[in-house]
Amino acid sequence: MNLLPADIANYAWKGAWTAISNDVERQFLESELMTSLQEGHPLYKRPLMALAERDGGVWVLFLVRWSATERMLAEVSFTEPMNFTAVEPHSRLFTSMEEWENAAAD
Repeated sequence: MNLLPADIANYAWKGAWTAISNDVERQFLESELMTSLQEGHPLYKRPLMALAERDGGVWVLFLVRWSATERMLAEVSFTEPMNFTAVEPHSRLFTSMEEWENAAAD
């Protein structure tokens, strides 16, 4: 994936998605996810960065470092209460912005 954090500032978010430009909000969402994930969840202990949100933070798009050279996107649903398990929160992984956009259009 060629997408880098610096590219996010200029990305034209579609629909109800908006960029997370507030560092405090970004750090809160990242921390909330990382400290709540259980072993076995695909995002467990992976470095990530919150990029955008929808529906007041119910859905959050993260850039995830999958390996030393590979990044993926993870669309995560933050449901109440935040009682995460190895399969919750629900997340979908994408290898590119185009793949994510196409899935959102379905």
